Amino acid sequence: MLLKITLLINPNDLETAFITKPGAKNFFMSLGKSVQKGMLQLLVLSRKPETRQKRINEIATFAQQQMNPTSLYESTNKKIEKS
Repeated sequence: MLLKITLLINPNDLETAFITKPGAKNFFMSLGKSVQKGMLQLLVLSRKPETRQKRINEIATFAQQQMNPTSLYESTNKKIEKS
């Protein structure tokens, strides 16, 4: 799975979410590689399937609205650090 992150290969469930949100994939692909990797790491680090699905929806929605999702990444890191 880490190899897929390194190679920036989007998981199938994220690709499916991009299909339902026009323009989301193009914007996501235009983000810097480090931002994309951070978003993909959030998916890999999800312990529960519902957490993973929530993050997929958030990533796709941010991308559709052409918003940089780093705030999503930063808020999740703060939660992890507090644990």
